[in-house]
Amino acid sequence: MLSCRRLAGPLVLSLLSAGPSAGPVDAQTAVDPLGPVRCYVAATQGRNNLTLEQGKQLCIGAIDESPARCFAQIAARGFADVQAMRMCASATSVLPAECAERLRATTGLDDASIVGYCAALPWPLAPLVGPGAPECVVGAQSRTWLPDAETVRLCSGSTSSAPVDCYAWGQTTTRLTDADLVELCLPVALYPYP
Repeated sequence: MLSCRRLAGPLVLSLLSAGPSAGPVDAQTAVDPLGPVRCYVAATQGRNNLTLEQGKQLCIGAIDESPARCFAQIAARGFADVQAMRMCASATSVLPAECAERLRATTGLDDASIVGYCAALPWPLAPLVGPGAPECVVGAQSRTWLPDAETVRLCSGSTSSAPVDCYAWGQTTTRLTDADLVELCLPVALYPYP
């Protein structure tokens, strides 16, 4: 009969070698242009009940409601809200929460180490810079009352008018300020640590 100590080493090694649980967003991942706002609504209502600022921070760059679902799952397991937010920001699934649950149940790692290992992405997220899609600026100018500087910020690095769609929908479904909506909807780099 093998001792627990002899089994624990290979188990921890296999769990840790699996790597972080979120990869870059690729062409296979469906991106909902309203994802950040859908995530925000899910994060600030119901049992998540995050503050407006926490919901915004969790959902910046979200491609769908995954960060809110991830947050709900891991917060229910006793992780602090700030840890759950760090782990689930820009998650494309609930895999960061599943990673944390697995490590907590099978290793002696402290919560901070688990969060650092299982986090979907580095924080803070980096906004994309550089030229964006002209239709984004045109759409922002025709559909919003944003000043030029905020229009350029919202559309910088965009590949379509999706940031404007997100912003416009957020105006009708949230109580966020214009500046907070721009921050929530602007394109961000969605690549995890190497």
